[in-house]
Amino acid sequence: MFIMHLQYYKSKLREKELCLYLIKQKVILMKIKLISVLLLCYVGCLAQDTPENVLCSPYIESEVQAGAGNTYITKHPVIINGVKFNAVLMNQQLLFKISFVNSRANNCIEQGASYKFTFADSTVLEIPTEANANCKGNAYFYLSKQTAKATLLQKLATVKLKEVDIPLKGKNHKTYFSEQQAIFFMNTMTCLSDKM
Repeated sequence: MFIMHLQYYKSKLREKELCLYLIKQKVILMKIKLISVLLLCYVGCLAQDTPENVLCSPYIESEVQAGAGNTYITKHPVIINGVKFNAVLMNQQLLFKISFVNSRANNCIEQGASYKFTFADSTVLEIPTEANANCKGNAYFYLSKQTAKATLLQKLATVKLKEVDIPLKGKNHKTYFSEQQAIFFMNTMTCLSDKM
């Protein structure tokens, strides 16, 4: 009889140990799930810096124009040392504009002058402006995915811009992007490109 009681208590003890073991395993599983969820959230937050995952509301806004459909414009142009970088998307064509904030007579640009764009991946693209000769420093680039300038559009939307060499008459004006300005401008161009 004593042996039967002893075996009974041993089996109950094993059941309790097994139960405690299973509870510990569930707690460990719950911790693993929690850590997994937190890691996914963290990776998702990191991914927001990449062009594919940019939320566009801080960068562009939509305007409805009669007969033209939606037009998207940059919410906040990037301004560096008096040079403004701005863009407008209308009818699947992106107008990328570089201009001086304060027009001075010595900001003359010749028609077809080539601007040199240097990107963070060391790519250098020389693109002629489509603006007429002017002394306000205004330059325009019409970009679409179907034109020869598709490379510039693709680069502006996926690689950080490092510097732009502006060919003023008689001198060149270099504009350097900070890391923050480059990311902001790239995200803006990504959003506009995605709407095309």
